Amino acid sequence: MMSPIINANTRLNKALDLHPQVLDYIVSLKPHDFQRLHNPLMRRFMSPRITLGRIAKMTQVPLADLLAHIATLSEATVEEDVVEHDLPHSPIEPPIWVAEAHLDTITEVNLLPLDATLDADPMLTVMQAVKALTPGAVLCIRH
Repeated sequence: MMSPIINANTRLNKALDLHPQVLDYIVSLKPHDFQRLHNPLMRRFMSPRITLGRIAKMTQVPLADLLAHIATLSEATVEEDVVEHDLPHSPIEPPIWVAEAHLDTITEVNLLPLDATLDADPMLTVMQAVKALTPGAVLCIRH
């Protein structure tokens, strides 16, 4: 049987399926952000939405090191020619178009209560708000 191949574009859910210890390793990198992956419902909704490349950037772990550690735990093969992807960091200042938006065009979605309980997919709430937007409106997501 051929071992699975992982790279920067591998989705977290695929990596988590490789071996149970991969979950503990990912959570250990940034417990505040990833501890909710221990909840099966949140793991089901969160893990397909993020790549290993993004996790490397978020945790400031070199991509090659992250992939090598996962490969060691799971017997996966790291795709050759791993390139560090230059993913953008969150901006410090809001974009100019946010500052120029009128308060009556801003719709806020507060996901903090969902984060506290971890018993619902936040994307459902976000998508409902997106569908209700009018042209030129701004969606603010508190997460």
